[in-house]
Amino acid sequence: MASKLTYSPSETYGEAITNKDVAIEDNFATLKIDDSERTLTNIAQTDGGNYTIRYAISDVKNVYTGTGIDPVFWNPVKAGKSLLVKVRHTGVQSDLSGNSFHMPIEVGMTFKFPVNSVNEEDLVYVAQELMNAVFRPNSPSGGSYDMTSNLRKLMRGAFPNV
Repeated sequence: MASKLTYSPSETYGEAITNKDVAIEDNFATLKIDDSERTLTNIAQTDGGNYTIRYAISDVKNVYTGTGIDPVFWNPVKAGKSLLVKVRHTGVQSDLSGNSFHMPIEVGMTFKFPVNSVNEEDLVYVAQELMNAVFRPNSPSGGSYDMTSNLRKLMRGAFPNV
């Protein structure tokens, strides 16, 4: 029988994504900082694991590179930004003999966008499309869904068949 991966006792999982409050101001300290990157570490985690959040932004010379968009439709301003937000969470897993193992999980999201023609609402819309693709691609509109069932399929390489 497999043992359960546990995290800090103050954290709960399985709630809606929008309800998870990581309380950055109260629970994190800056681990690394420079002009284009910041890494925070969770100082409140008590299970022996590690939890970091990395923010990074960089310039992109041509946001159209690799998109397959016909150059006829390119905006004359091709410059953009790439914004990375990445969470690395190391949970602690114990086996039946009491041995502990650290289990790393890393999830990130990269926003690549033109600087002069996209706003935050556009990025939120596309980020929500990504979350829907991961957690509920076939749920009824406005209906309830189980966040883990689709992810469980994706983790095993069972991609949606449309």
